[in-house]
Amino acid sequence: MCSSDLQKDLQEHGIGAERELEQAQTTRDTAQSELQRAATRLQLLRVGPGSVGGPLTVPSPITGRVIDLSTAPGQYQNDPAAVLMIVADLTTVWLTANVQEKDIRRVHQGDDASANFAAYPGEAFTGSVFYVGDLLDPVTRTIKVRVAFKNADFRLKPGMFATVTFRSQAASEIVVPTPAVVVNGDKSSVYVETAPWTFQKREVDVGEQVADRIAVTRGLDVGARIVTKNAV
Repeated sequence: MCSSDLQKDLQEHGIGAERELEQAQTTRDTAQSELQRAATRLQLLRVGPGSVGGPLTVPSPITGRVIDLSTAPGQYQNDPAAVLMIVADLTTVWLTANVQEKDIRRVHQGDDASANFAAYPGEAFTGSVFYVGDLLDPVTRTIKVRVAFKNADFRLKPGMFATVTFRSQAASEIVVPTPAVVVNGDKSSVYVETAPWTFQKREVDVGEQVADRIAVTRGLDVGARIVTKNAV
């Protein structure tokens, strides 16, 4: 006879106290809840009540490789929240690149990219832009861009460093020699030939500079003749 039944029998015969009966019933309910919870945990682990203590097979929810193991054969584990191992699918890896603010407009989802990893000098890996971030880091003035790379041979490891080159669709731009642009304060201008040996100062907006050339985004027509040096 369990404690709860004993207390109930004593109560029916006027021997036990009401308080002791309620306490015994609470203890019984708590024990039953613990038993049910333990049975549920064993069921989730696919372990029968009679096989406790034997080898435990834990199926992974994903197909992958064990990249971190925090236990050993025979080691006792009693913390249900402890991470025993980490499984990851490394057949595709993501590389996070920091793209400068001035280059954000040139990077789009789906663009091709190539990366040179420090571990494999002289070898280029090709991938595609998977995600372009929405927030600009106020300190570094960069945005996070994730590039997906196929990794069937598992040569690429998480934590590696690489230099990424993005390839986007070519766009036509007007470019002029850098010395052709005269800067005065926050304004830029070029001298355009309007007639033989006649020049007019024209305010322009400039874009990115590459080597000794600079893009003009506004204020200059294609084919215009300009002063390319010594404009001042």
